[in-house]
Amino acid sequence: MLEERKGWSRPPGGGIGNERPEWNVVTSDSLSYYDSMPSSLESASSPSRRTVARGAVWTVPVVAVAAAAPTYAASGSACTTGQAVRYTAPAPSTASATAVTTSYVVPTGVSFLCFRIDGGGGGGSAARAGGSGARTTGRIAVTPGETLTLTVAAGGVRTSGSLGGAGGGGYGNGGSTVATSTTGFSGGSGGGGSAILRGATPLVVAGGGGGIGGDRERNSGGYTWAFSGGPGGAAGSGGAASSSALSPGSITLSVPGGSGAIGASPGGATTNPTYTPGSGTPSVQSADVKPGAAGVGRNGADGVLAQGQPEDTFQSGAGGGGYAGGGSGACLGIRTNVPAATGNVSTAVGGAGGGGSSYIGGVTVVFTQGLAGNGATTAGTRPPGAIVLY
Repeated sequence: MLEERKGWSRPPGGGIGNERPEWNVVTSDSLSYYDSMPSSLESASSPSRRTVARGAVWTVPVVAVAAAAPTYAASGSACTTGQAVRYTAPAPSTASATAVTTSYVVPTGVSFLCFRIDGGGGGGSAARAGGSGARTTGRIAVTPGETLTLTVAAGGVRTSGSLGGAGGGGYGNGGSTVATSTTGFSGGSGGGGSAILRGATPLVVAGGGGGIGGDRERNSGGYTWAFSGGPGGAAGSGGAASSSALSPGSITLSVPGGSGAIGASPGGATTNPTYTPGSGTPSVQSADVKPGAAGVGRNGADGVLAQGQPEDTFQSGAGGGGYAGGGSGACLGIRTNVPAATGNVSTAVGGAGGGGSSYIGGVTVVFTQGLAGNGATTAGTRPPGAIVLY
């Protein structure tokens, strides 16, 4: 039975405080720890790699490292201040939805590796950022000559218009958004989870961020919708709710964001979105009410679709992948009795997706747990995860 904290899992008896040395908080890509500087460090050569399609059986190259054992590895001391990078795993591009997986052979004489691992960021835009992937730094015990599998996640994306986007691949894929209609829009897809594995067993997983929500609206005759929404859910956290109100009038909408995954439990389905119907003109003529979907295993939930009318649809933000997948935001479509040039004044509003969870059960010592700060802030860009060994 795993002892669970929000977004993080570790077996009992492996408490962080049992073994952790003093450490400085990591505020950049450089790790900072107390100890003496190693007298020698060798860098691994760059590996060949093969990208891995989502859902495919992983077949990966092996990175053979022939390096003299550094003095710190032989002594078993903690990671050092100014630690040199031993190996940086290949990562997906900001245009790719496919995770990159490589194999790393532990050098002779090395009994532990220090690491930084980031999950993929959720899809976002300049108006609202996607959810950040998780970041963990720490140390894992290893055996010289063994092979570790390193999976670096792809990020999610918020596309322009009605195109939608696939979720970022990884150890747990981010949920997807799909093309809605020629006049519809989609929220952001979820980022994938990054992982370091021994065989098929994860040692550490960094969850991916959820995609943003948003709306599609049709205004006419002085009637205007006022939308409000927030960011995608960071790893292990729920996505932001969305709302909208029609002015003039009394029609309002409230749409929940997706649930974040907790430990080994995927984010659950949301409650139904709600609305006030108004009276007279304007008032609600029809409503399409869709709760957000639950994550499935390690994968984030796909966004859910609602329509105000056939010409106006929206798909909610999708969940991030990871040790468990985040849920998607709810969605609500409203058609009013106010005529417009095409159909009636209407809207469709979606909440943001929840983030995937992380895992630290195979980590000997955890130095920091937090966020990578990589939620997308530009439409069309996928912020990937990362794995760096020291």
